[in-house]
Amino acid sequence: MSRPSGPDRYFPKVKEAREALREKALAILDKYEEIIQKALEAADYETAAKHTQWLIEHMPNEAGERMIDSSAANPKQIESGPVAPTIQIGIALGGVQQPALPPVVEVVDVDPD
Repeated sequence: MSRPSGPDRYFPKVKEAREALREKALAILDKYEEIIQKALEAADYETAAKHTQWLIEHMPNEAGERMIDSSAANPKQIESGPVAPTIQIGIALGGVQQPALPPVVEVVDVDPD
């Protein structure tokens, strides 16, 4: 049995909940705008920014799809590490036993400030 597509793909209660939410969408938007405005008036910029960001990430376009792709809204976090190129220089002498691990010299670029 395959999954139904189109409007029948959701459970009936989920469909009812979506319809109820769709009917209240403008009221919810007004509440978010009110929260943002009150946060700005109280100089609570973190709360205002957080709610504004949520609205931008979840705001639908005319087709009902998100205006900003979810991957753009949540950029990939990369591990911090060296951002400059790493250069490793080694010397090998003939007839001499090589150590198990060659020594590593790290060069760190320090900001003069």
